[in-house]
Amino acid sequence: MGRDWLYQVKKKCPEVKFLEHYALLGKYDFLDIYEAPDEESAAKVSMISLSNGAFQSESLVAIPYKRFVELTAQIWIGIKSTLFFEFFNLNHGGYYAGKKITRVPRYQ
Repeated sequence: MGRDWLYQVKKKCPEVKFLEHYALLGKYDFLDIYEAPDEESAAKVSMISLSNGAFQSESLVAIPYKRFVELTAQIWIGIKSTLFFEFFNLNHGGYYAGKKITRVPRYQ
């Protein structure tokens, strides 16, 4: 069954590149890690799984960590670093505007 499924995916979605296949213990039985050029290609892989007897299929979008850090840096461009440090000190204990700040738990 698994080889037939992979054959169908390769035939109907040649743009999808498979990286890993895992058998899992827990809520899900299997995990396939693959690269797809867009959401539609990923959806087709899920549809092929469902048409071959899978009870449930779920696709998640992942961003490589290095790219995630780059995106985070883009957000911080233009924000003064002093605002960041004031926020950090206020939320993690420290000094704000020359006064000692004690962190108060959000949930009591």
